[in-house]
Parts: sequence; C-alpha cells; structure tokens
Amino acid sequence: MNIGNYPFAVDLYVEVLQGFKDIGRMRNYYLTLINYGECLINLKKYKEARKAFLDAIAGLQPTNDTELIANAYASLAKLESGISNDAQAIAYYKKAFEMAYSINSPRLLPIVAWYISELEGPEKRGEALAVIAMMDKHPAMKSANLIDLTRYEKNKAAIYKMTGKSALAIKSMEAAIKLMDTLEKADDKAAVIEMQGGFQKKYQDKKGNSLKKVNAALQKNADVAVRSNRMYVILPCSVLLLLALSYFYRNARHRIHRTDRGYG
Repeated sequence: MNIGNYPFAVDLYVEVLQGFKDIGRMRNYYLTLINYGECLINLKKYKEARKAFLDAIAGLQPTNDTELIANAYASLAKLESGISNDAQAIAYYKKAFEMAYSINSPRLLPIVAWYISELEGPEKRGEALAVIAMMDKHPAMKSANLIDLTRYEKNKAAIYKMTGKSALAIKSMEAAIKLMDTLEKADDKAAVIEMQGGFQKKYQDKKGNSLKKVNAALQKNADVAVRSNRMYVILPCSVLLLLALSYFYRNARHRIHRTDRGYG
C-alpha cells in the first residue's frame, strides 16, 4: 500500500463500506472489507484487521466466491506472518493457495511466493518443493508480472539452497537478478506498468471514464471495484479511487433519497 496516509484511507474505507452495504452491493462490500483490513495491518491494528478478513470470508462463503475468499485467506496469512504466528500463517496460505490454484486465479503467483517463504523450516521444505513443482507447470507463470516473478524466483532460490539443490538455487537467483535488472532499467513508472501487462494503464483509463460519468458508472458499473480480479491489488493503493467510490455512494444515496420523495 503506497498511499502513506493510512488513517485518512481508513476513514474513506469506512464510508465506502457503508455505502456499498446501503445500496446492496455486497460483493463490492466484501472486497472493500478485505482491502480495509490490509490498510489496518499497516496501522498495526491487527485485531481489527483479522476481524475484517474473517467477516469477509464468512460473508462470502454462501456465494462460493472462491477468488475473493482466497484473497481474504492470503491477507489473513500475511497478518499472522507479520506477528510471528507462523503455524497459523502457513495454514491460511495453504487454504489460499489451494483455492487460487483450483480456479487459476491471477493472484496465484503472489500467493505462492509468500507461501513458500513461510515453508523454510526443515519439516516444511518438502511441502515447499511440492508447491514449487506445481507452480512451475502452471499457465499463470506465462502471464505473471515482473514483480511477482522476481519475488517468486528469490524465494524459490532460498528453498532450493536449503534443500541442497545448489544448481537450481543458482538458476532461480540468476532469473531473479535478470528480472530485477529489467525493472531497474525501466526509464520511468510508465515503462514498468507497460512491462507488467499494462493493467494499471487500463485501470487509469477506466478511472478517467468513471470520473467523467459518475452517475452512469454507478448505475451500469457499480461493481467497478471488483469486476476485475486485478482490482484487488490496486484498490488499497489509491486514495483517488476511494474518493471516487465515496463520491459514487453519495450520488447514489442522493438519487435514492430523491426517488423516495417522488422527485424521480
């Protein structure tokens, strides 16, 4: 999360959450709840963050929304890892991995990268190798962004080194170094975005259209924050998007109020 002003972001999340609940957009609500929890982690409000993730999972279970449930478990794992609850972190990462793998989630590689970093204990390294073998054959490797690939190769190299697979460790570290070099040679942020598949540029275009047509965006695309699974990565990073969502909600509430009063 790169916004810096986390207390401000939390206040916006609270308003947006209430807005989605008021207009009955519950999938949006639960996705935002997960991102809200991520923000709380940055404020070291771990108890509140854990509750946000667990509430999101409980709310999503009846919908069988595997994508978002996997994301919530990955966020829970990140939280537990950060406070040294390693066993619980591994359990949550395992759930997130299994769910993301089952649906070919675009979030699979970052989940795996963090998961194997939790499996460095002597008794867990065999599990890490099994996960790596599964991931290396997965189609998601071909479309992964450079940052996720770099983290994965670095963590994979660490596992190979710990298991005495020196040649494979060197190969993965060389791959990580090449990826890092590619990132460092990017002329500017736009080049990095382009190399990562341009999805952030697409998001900026969508955001621009939404801000020009706020009312139309709310009516036709109230799910703008969740229709693309990639939004899970972007949403907690943008105060502008939070402000836009808040603005959507206020306009919707105003329109509903006018309708209730017979103003059409």
